[in-house]
Amino acid sequence: MIVPNSRITLTCLVSAIAIIMGAAKKGFTQEIDTKSFSAIPDRFFQVQDSFGFFWSAAPNGALTSGETQYLQSGLNLLIDDQKFRPNRGSEVVPAGDSDSAQLLLCENRDGLEISRDFLFDKERGGVRIVDTFSNTSGAAVTLRVQLRTTYPFGWKSLHGSDGSQLNGEPALALAEGEGGILVRFGASEGRPDTLILASDGQPDNQPNIEASANRRELVVGYSIDLKPNSKRMLLHWVLQRSLAEAGEAEGELSNFWQRGKLIRSGVEANLANHFQNFDSKTFPRETVAPPRLRSLISLNELIDRVGIHRRNEELLWISTANQLAGQADPGEVLNFEASHLGLIEVKVSDIAAIKGGAGFGRRQLIFLRDGSVLSGEAIDDELTFDIAGAKDQSLNLAALNLLLFRAGESDGVPPVSADVFVELRDGSVMALSDSDSVVLAGNTAWGEVEIPISVIATARYSADPHPRLVLLTLQGSRLSVFVRDIPLFAKLSSGEEVEISALSVKRIWRANADGFASGGDSSDWIALSEVPGDIPQSAALLMGNNLIAGALTGPELLFDVEGTTMTLPAAQIVAMTRLFGGVEESPEKARFEASLEGGDSISGRLLDPFVRIDAQHVTIVPTQHIVDYRNAVSSEE
Repeated sequence: MIVPNSRITLTCLVSAIAIIMGAAKKGFTQEIDTKSFSAIPDRFFQVQDSFGFFWSAAPNGALTSGETQYLQSGLNLLIDDQKFRPNRGSEVVPAGDSDSAQLLLCENRDGLEISRDFLFDKERGGVRIVDTFSNTSGAAVTLRVQLRTTYPFGWKSLHGSDGSQLNGEPALALAEGEGGILVRFGASEGRPDTLILASDGQPDNQPNIEASANRRELVVGYSIDLKPNSKRMLLHWVLQRSLAEAGEAEGELSNFWQRGKLIRSGVEANLANHFQNFDSKTFPRETVAPPRLRSLISLNELIDRVGIHRRNEELLWISTANQLAGQADPGEVLNFEASHLGLIEVKVSDIAAIKGGAGFGRRQLIFLRDGSVLSGEAIDDELTFDIAGAKDQSLNLAALNLLLFRAGESDGVPPVSADVFVELRDGSVMALSDSDSVVLAGNTAWGEVEIPISVIATARYSADPHPRLVLLTLQGSRLSVFVRDIPLFAKLSSGEEVEISALSVKRIWRANADGFASGGDSSDWIALSEVPGDIPQSAALLMGNNLIAGALTGPELLFDVEGTTMTLPAAQIVAMTRLFGGVEESPEKARFEASLEGGDSISGRLLDPFVRIDAQHVTIVPTQHIVDYRNAVSSEE
């Protein structure tokens, strides 16, 4: 354990607490469990990011690609030509479904305290490294800091983040305004490229760059002046990507650096003025934790497509190359003709974004901070927008492309009475209350169903291979439903009652959901083990990638086992797997391998034309539709 029995140790501990608190406040960790250690272990945990790349740290503090051999030693730290030799630290390994992990390593030298903090951002696919150098002596010092990256094979070329190639004449250097480095291997090599966000692009903050003749070693270096009892810090983001071309690097880095500011750096605001390679202005104050912002599902999908990050400012997005920051009047009110609602008044203070008509009559969308979306047309279609350095502008919503309002504390907070959100094909998103009274009726491959919206976890419209709604229930069932064209009478969270067509429903998700998993089917599942996500303890997989949560019930099932007829109690069957590939006498007499509670199993034809599954109510399914089944709950329980 770290025992703060000296000023030096306490300095490292305080830095650790500040950075970890910064990460937690910015929504990186859902569950924090910090473990301290006074001796460096032989190996640290391995993390896999959402892009499939592995990350880990070596005992000397170098970043590696885990058990894969792509990144041998990343940003290996040297101070005055002496390697970083950590002797203690702490780690934060959150729950498996969390989006980050963290590691802190510390070293004491004569008059110098050194620490390295890793933040493994699994969701965005990158590792943030913060190096801190604290001068605990009474004299000023100048440190020569190098961060050395080595590979087991030579790279193809070096580029800036804009895709331009770096050359060595007269020396390797980034162009003014460039802060990213791309180590390019090329798709044909089958090796991922490395991207390093090294500075804010200001000439005084850019690193020196050196490369070995064999193209296997890259060094970024800094000269750091430390006054007595002061500290300076360095921040770097490292990414692994398989880029089709060098010009894609800028787009990949835009998830971490945009419009001259860092995005979710995981650093406390009071540390911003200590950084050597980033100006303090590049650390914006994030007003909302990312998990809450992720609840704005429709808006997030739009800005992800655009490739922009909402922060503490209003932003007029004209195009990828043109954006203007400004300020809208929060007291202004828009009159908006919304589908299903008619003419309503919308307070600007309640708006998270506006997608305008773009000059060609596109249907306008107003994204509200509570997650709802209004679709229609503004009646008084001009909005006052104050652009710094220019007089007030009147924005015409019919010509407007996209206007993002500053993130606020109410973003992503659904209405109190809301149960679910329902998205329609015109882009509207409605927050419904009393959703148990709204019932979707339709047909499945085995018969008619009626499903209250209140039991649906998610639903999405899919046209492949045929138009249908794919539903995931709260109990874990997954159903493809051909919805009948009937009116749905729903009550909004605001109290109004609306009528919508069942065929206009595009998606459904629960209030407070922090994302929407599309759950697309890449192929037909032939076993429960192929079904993505969590599977109920008792479940039956049916043809067409349908899944019913529940156990077999009803009378005994009749099997033909090599000419011998056997009856098996449905409740005692713990597993039943369809045997494909054999020649069947008829489609109705499918072959199965059935496992019993006692451990025995049989293989034969299931002669019953139907089986019964005890879900919310007993569902009768044709035997020929069964693909796989399991019941992990004993019949004796």
